[in-house]
Amino acid sequence: MNKLLFYCGFICCGFLGLLSCKSTQQPSAPASAITPAPAENNVPKSSGKVSHAYTSTGCGTVIIVPNPAGGEPFVLIPVNSLNEFDVDGLEIRFHYHRLKTKNPPGCMTGSPASILDIEKTPAGK
Repeated sequence: MNKLLFYCGFICCGFLGLLSCKSTQQPSAPASAITPAPAENNVPKSSGKVSHAYTSTGCGTVIIVPNPAGGEPFVLIPVNSLNEFDVDGLEIRFHYHRLKTKNPPGCMTGSPASILDIEKTPAGK
């Protein structure tokens, strides 16, 4: 009888232990939040407009990207220099990788991103 109680208790504790374990798998990102891959994967470039509208809040230069679904545009905060493309109102095409870094101090708008393969949007596009 003691062995039976011991084994039942052991099995119950093991089962409860398994139930209490947290999964280490990260939830998958919604399709709208997936970061485009660079050009070698034949992903088309994103388009956006360079803006200095959030400079006073600490964001510096940002890129405002229209939402293809027609919703609110999203804002990318370049962590690398845009060099000659850092012109307010300039429309550009680029690849990007969203980063899991913190926004600059005071900047409450947008997501930090590495901007790659920048080019001016051709006139009329």
